[in-house]
Amino acid sequence: METPASQIANIMRNPIRESVGRNTKYRILNTILKSLPALLYTALIFYMSSRSWPEAPEIRHIDKVIHFFEYGILSILLCLPLGKKNWLAAAIIATLYGLIDEAHQYFVPGRNAAMGDAIADCLGAFTSSYLWCKFVVRRK
Repeated sequence: METPASQIANIMRNPIRESVGRNTKYRILNTILKSLPALLYTALIFYMSSRSWPEAPEIRHIDKVIHFFEYGILSILLCLPLGKKNWLAAAIIATLYGLIDEAHQYFVPGRNAAMGDAIADCLGAFTSSYLWCKFVVRRK
């Protein structure tokens, strides 16, 4: 067992090794802050899915377009904490959340679960996260 004096001596000999613990805390905090927009957006999706809506708009398939962009935005927000190399993980997480959301809508009065919506969720998530990480994120 090290005494406090020997711990101080070790820190003075190797300050870089001791600073790794602090950097890890900052990395964790940074990841949490980068994840916050995605978490808030998923809460918004859940809230909007929990509401009964009046008649759908008259434009044919507009709900599919809305689902495409809705989950495209979610996958981009997931790319922030996951990073450029994990665009596929971001798309898969967004797609799984879309499937959970469709199952949730099945139990909401006035709403229904639709396979077409789930497909639009998946296509929006994969397309957006791929394009975001391929063309928008700066190369390092």
